[in-house]
Amino acid sequence: MAVRAPVAVVAVAAALAGCTGQEAATPLPGGGGPAAVTSPSSTPSGSAGGPPPAGASVLTSGDVRLTVRPQDAARRQVLGSYLGFFAAYAEALGKADAASAELRRRTTADAFADFSRGIADNAKAGVTARGPVSLRPAVQESGAADLTVILVDCLDATRQRFYDRSGEPTGRTGTRRPIEVELINSPGPVRRVVGAVADGPPSACERSGS
Repeated sequence: MAVRAPVAVVAVAAALAGCTGQEAATPLPGGGGPAAVTSPSSTPSGSAGGPPPAGASVLTSGDVRLTVRPQDAARRQVLGSYLGFFAAYAEALGKADAASAELRRRTTADAFADFSRGIADNAKAGVTARGPVSLRPAVQESGAADLTVILVDCLDATRQRFYDRSGEPTGRTGTRRPIEVELINSPGPVRRVVGAVADGPPSACERSGS
């Protein structure tokens, strides 16, 4: 079960930054432009940067790449909202924009407040990260009347590299770990917004092709 945003910030930051307790956690960087679609590929892959597995397709936005499983193809709108959140989060972190309007649009009020505080802390620490991030979500379940959707993912940020305030590499890289994300139906301009992110089951990173 997903949890509220205070744990969400910690879980996402740890997954993306691979940080120690002595540094502010700097989640993924990237751009927030519209998602592009890559045609399905018949070549399987277990890497973040490789082609999608058989029958899958890929959505991209900035440095964020999301593989759509064939069995989740009908949930493209849900997955697009999920990708949009990560792209907005990436853009806000890249600009140290704790008041990001796009991130606000893609999260609940409580989640935005917590993510915003995390972005502000990261900006003060002066640690940034650049590089590809791979998402391979599975639509896990839906709540009553499809108002809430749970996604389980193996978030791969191992190709990220971290830099200090002066722009010099720190030697740190991102990590790969399972997460669980709650998307909530919203009456606002974005139909699905993120309400919570938490650690996911280890099996999320054991799926074939993850």
